[in-house]
Amino acid sequence: MKTKVHNINIERNTNTNIKNIVKKLLPLAGVIIALLVQVLVPDSSSHPVAKRPYYTAFLTALPAIPFIAFVLSFFFHKISEYLERKGHFWLGAALVVTAINFITAKFALLPVIFFPSFDNILAIFVESWQLVLKCIFYSFKLLIFGVFWGVLAGFVPSRSLGKKTFEAAARQLQVAGILKPETDIARFVETGYIELPGVPDG
Repeated sequence: MKTKVHNINIERNTNTNIKNIVKKLLPLAGVIIALLVQVLVPDSSSHPVAKRPYYTAFLTALPAIPFIAFVLSFFFHKISEYLERKGHFWLGAALVVTAINFITAKFALLPVIFFPSFDNILAIFVESWQLVLKCIFYSFKLLIFGVFWGVLAGFVPSRSLGKKTFEAAARQLQVAGILKPETDIARFVETGYIELPGVPDG
């Protein structure tokens, strides 16, 4: 009986270990699937051909990362735990990217001018990196100036308008008898101090 229970425990542990290994291999499997789709399925002729296969080169080098992580997981518990917990996520992310590749580059189901292939996107960053940096610089510059002048143009009028509105409301409260007739409106606007009728100052 003890031998049977022992064998069952060994079998359960073996199954658990196999499942954990499979989970840790899921990110690598996702990258390999993306690479196979990129290599085996031709791009649509609607897309302009990039000078170099940047996306294919990227996917060829990428499997090294999940493979190294898989090997290290046998020596570092935190890496093993992370891969077992997040393996499904990274596989799903790779499949989503692969699906986008199908929709855009492989079958051109969306307008090519707005949805280029991954090769053409990477080509912009590699071949025109100076233009990309210049665009980022000027965009950041416009953002900073826009925020500065927006705050300046909005704060001053709103502050002035708010003060005038507060003064008008205070005078209406004075007329309605909520504030004392001799209430200092300017003091009330600046400090919020209220002098109620029949209540002595104190």
